[in-house]
This record gives sequence, structure tokens and C-alpha cells, in this order.
Amino acid sequence: MVRSEFMWQVRSTIRARQYSFRTEKTYVFWIKQFLHSFSLKHPKEMGDKEVNIFLTHLAC
Repeated sequence: MVRSEFMWQVRSTIRARQYSFRTEKTYVFWIKQFLHSFSLKHPKEMGDKEVNIFLTHLAC
């Protein structure tokens, strides 16, 4: 499995802030859910519109 640079940065930042492993797993899970919802588009290519769509979907 190829790991993306973005997810490596996410995990590295979480570990630098000394969050628990369970918190890291949860953050990574939800980030992956968000990315898969938009065909793995890079977060730099998305904005408020995609966040609102994703959160509205979760709320329904």
C-alpha cells in the first residue's frame, strides 16, 4: 500500500502534539472518509463547499 505524503504529514503532526494513538486513529479515519467522499481529491483543491457537503451528509 502506498502512503500519501499528506497522510504522513497528518500523522506526524498528531504525534508531535503528543495526542493519543486512539485520537490519531480517529482523526485519520475521518480524514480518509472525507477524502474518499470526493474521489481522493487533495485537500488543497477543496474548500468550504466540500466541507459543508460532507458535514451535511453526516448530519442526515
